[in-house]
Amino acid sequence: YGKLDGWAEVLLLTSTSILNNSTEEVLSRLTPGVKVVMLGPSTPMIVEAFGHLPVHILAGTVPVDKEGILKAVRHGAGTPVIHRFSRKVYAMVAEKG
Repeated sequence: YGKLDGWAEVLLLTSTSILNNSTEEVLSRLTPGVKVVMLGPSTPMIVEAFGHLPVHILAGTVPVDKEGILKAVRHGAGTPVIHRFSRKVYAMVAEKG
């Protein structure tokens, strides 16, 4: 993560980093002023959960057809199929300070 130090203006961080416990390590390498977007279908769309982190935007997926999603998951479908039963959304996280 050394390349993040000093030259990044925006960081697009997949929310898989939450699952593999690398989110806070990656974010700790940022210099002040870098805008951070957490993105991907696994993004928890709960703004308050990111209040202690330098995250500016959450970009994720919310279900619109519960039965369609459950059927897709039961059949082992991946993200492209699950997206057919969801919609992409984003939320701004309040500025810290």
